[in-house]
Amino acid sequence: MSPSVPERTPPPAPGAIPEERALAALRRAAQLQAEAAERMDGHSRALAAHRGAEADVEGGYQRADIEAAAEEAGISPEYVRRALQEQDTLGEHAAALAPWVDRAGTRMLRTRERSVEVAREVEAEPQAVLDAMQRVLPAAPYTMTLVDSLGGSPLEGGVLVFQLPRVAMGSTSHTPFAAAMTAIDLLQLHVTLHPAPRPDRTATRVTLRGDLRTGIRRNVWAGLGVSGAAGAMGVLFGAVAVIASGGVVPLVAAGAALGALGLGGAGAAGYGAVYRYYHGKGMRELEMLLRVVDANARTGGAFRAPASGGDRAAGALPPLISPP
Repeated sequence: MSPSVPERTPPPAPGAIPEERALAALRRAAQLQAEAAERMDGHSRALAAHRGAEADVEGGYQRADIEAAAEEAGISPEYVRRALQEQDTLGEHAAALAPWVDRAGTRMLRTRERSVEVAREVEAEPQAVLDAMQRVLPAAPYTMTLVDSLGGSPLEGGVLVFQLPRVAMGSTSHTPFAAAMTAIDLLQLHVTLHPAPRPDRTATRVTLRGDLRTGIRRNVWAGLGVSGAAGAMGVLFGAVAVIASGGVVPLVAAGAALGALGLGGAGAAGYGAVYRYYHGKGMRELEMLLRVVDANARTGGAFRAPASGGDRAAGALPPLISPP
């Protein structure tokens, strides 16, 4: 019997980074980003001290100054531009979270996400995609309203600002899209189009971005109210009661009703679970929206857009908990 030949481990591909080094690099990248944010704060204070005697109350800083401070701290000026756009369009809703609210949001709602971003590459020219957006976004089931345009034409890198539909408390006529956006208090979407060149044609990358801080702020306060009186089962039973009565379940509005059930201090945990459910549902609705725009652009708008949430009709209430 010939001796067995031990298997030889194939050599790593040229340029490959070992797993241990890759994980260490990711941890270091996160640390560098956190330190960059701290340097940004320090640089901002130094800039304020330097200009304090020169700038009057209405003067403030030029955008170029702010972008330069970010770049010096290792933060892309693109993020500064996005933050300023949120301030321009959201006003007071774009205010920074108080540190304790930020920490409570992470602990109570079990999420560190303070913004949403969903993107899709559409196999169509930018103009065809823009035409599809004009057909889909303002129409049912999405009923989004264009409220602003920043930075010029959307075909040249400009940002379209859309107000999202809201569901009134107690309303029985709404779409799953509107219900999910209301539940997580996502007020606006910033929409951009960018060409995605291919060897034989040009596709278009569509990106949707939104600020979740309003929802975090409101849901932290509502969750604190719930935690003093409602247990985890109270959250479930209370939300089911709201559904049974024909009302939608925006979390902040449901918080007071849930607190009245008085089932103990575990309510905040249950409240966070409900928030995360609606957050996940909202992301799926936004992905479906991009799928609809994609199909509409490629077919020229020849077919009616499906209801949001897949096969659910407008007016149907989404379940509180996904079926197994």
